[in-house]
Amino acid sequence: MNDTLKTIDERRSTRVYLDKEISQEDKKTILEAAINAPTAGNMLLYSIIDVVNQDKKDKLSVLCDNQPFIKKGKMVLVFVANAKKWYDVYNKLNNENLKPSLADFYLSMADAHIAAENAVIAAESLGIGSCYIGDIVENYEEMKELLGLPKYINPICMLVFGYKKNENPIPKARRFKVGDVVFENEFKEKSEETFVNKFDYLNNIEEQHKKVSQLVNATIKMKAKSEFFKEMNRSLSLMIDEYK
Repeated sequence: MNDTLKTIDERRSTRVYLDKEISQEDKKTILEAAINAPTAGNMLLYSIIDVVNQDKKDKLSVLCDNQPFIKKGKMVLVFVANAKKWYDVYNKLNNENLKPSLADFYLSMADAHIAAENAVIAAESLGIGSCYIGDIVENYEEMKELLGLPKYINPICMLVFGYKKNENPIPKARRFKVGDVVFENEFKEKSEETFVNKFDYLNNIEEQHKKVSQLVNATIKMKAKSEFFKEMNRSLSLMIDEYK
């Protein structure tokens, strides 16, 4: 396994950090790695907000479902979909009034997520832990005000960084097997089998099915039936409304 694959394999979500500031050199390396990510048409349809103000970190920790570790992050980056930057220049140069479309929103979201993943892997290679925060898409109105986001600029994901307190603070969660995720040429339904295979280390088939039931029920309760999921859906609907 080469160093790049080793870095990907060893990366975990990290929520406990050393009380040590991230060096400017490491910060620059992480940001440059993000900007070097693949991007639709080389347009970089995203912007990155480096949140250094402690009051803003405190507010983000509350708005993102009350996660106190966020305000302790040594670097907090918010990746925002920026679907309008090219239209702004085009309209100025050509005296027109074109507006971004839903397709632009999709591409800008993809660009933002890809850049964020580059930042995560770069940080891991430097011994800096990271954690994705998807809750940044909640509380639409407050987030727009807190981050100064105009129409067509929306928060897509947030990353919290810090030097690791422990080398691997949590065990790596079991993933689905390649054969349960990758299909040749066309999609195939195999959802229940996929979940059973996740627990194939258990010899007892009844125990496997019990684990599947526990996992699926807990996940649906934590996600689909939760209050934060309702809020996430509400805020995302408001984002999409900007493009209608």
